[in-house]
Amino acid sequence: MGKLHSAAKTPFSLSCIFRTVVVYLARYKFAKELYTMSQQKVDNYKKKKANRERDSRKERRVRKLELAIVAVLIAAGIIWLVIAGVTTYTKSHPTTITINTEAIDTYVNSLDAGQVEEG
Repeated sequence: MGKLHSAAKTPFSLSCIFRTVVVYLARYKFAKELYTMSQQKVDNYKKKKANRERDSRKERRVRKLELAIVAVLIAAGIIWLVIAGVTTYTKSHPTTITINTEAIDTYVNSLDAGQVEEG
């Protein structure tokens, strides 16, 4: 073999050691972040699983409330349309009622004249 330079006598130079340490720290930091993110995902899953039944009940309750509100609004709309229609119809078709009061008039006049038989 040829001559070795003085810097190459050692198997690891300072720059090589420095690069190795930097790479190791970067990998450690990346692995730690992955573990932290993974642990957060696991924790979130456990929380969701623990609250799943309560959340589903809440969603059903909200859904029923939404349906009730929609039903009330539809009923109010129908009632409003019916009232508006009846009002319009009664305004366009006035009702006149004629009553024959001849018999009542005769009776009242007979009372005034004193012709009613007392029992």
